[in-house]
Parts: sequence; structure tokens; C-alpha cells
Amino acid sequence: MRWKYIQDTGEPEYIWTTGKVVRVADGLADQRSARAKKILPAGARLWAWEADEGFKEKAGEQWLILLPDKWNRQVQYGWLALWPYILSARPLGPSGSERQEALSRAAECPK
Repeated sequence: MRWKYIQDTGEPEYIWTTGKVVRVADGLADQRSARAKKILPAGARLWAWEADEGFKEKAGEQWLILLPDKWNRQVQYGWLALWPYILSARPLGPSGSERQEALSRAAECPK
């Protein structure tokens, strides 16, 4: 992931950093935070990164939507790695009967 880092001088620097996708939103229940009111679109990724002492960056995680036009680009939120797996032909969210079952289960849950 290409990330904007602010140097000690206050100047921005874009750096490539590694991380991993720890969750993929299903489009039915995932939210950015516990207080969020909107549901994330299916396919949004919860991306986690390790602490980076060299850039004084703490470990963390953030929901991102990886846009196809930012693949292998030198822009903020540009991304690489796992191209065939990240945007496969099959949607990452539930589809067909899986989606119907998930919607039925969600409707049965107490509010």
C-alpha cells in the first residue's frame, strides 16, 4: 500500500508499506467502527500494518476500498500484490443463495 507519511519537517512523503488484509466486508453487516451508521460495501478490505520504527509509525488497521485504477500506481492508496486474488471475477461478497441466507439471518437478529 502506498501511504502518506508526514516527516518531522511537516513535509509529506509517500512510502510503500506492507500489510495484510484481515477481513473483507460482506456488504451486509461490516461497519468502519462500532459507532458508524453506514454499512461498508461488499469487498472493502480491513488492512492491517505492523509498527515501523524507521517512520515512527504505530501498528494499526483501516478499512480501504482498493480501486482497480490505483493498482501499481505511485499515488496515495496505490496498491500492489495479489492482483489476481484481490479482484477476481467472483464477487467477494455473498451472492445468490448465500446472499439470501445472510439477509434472512440478518432480518432475524434482534435490533
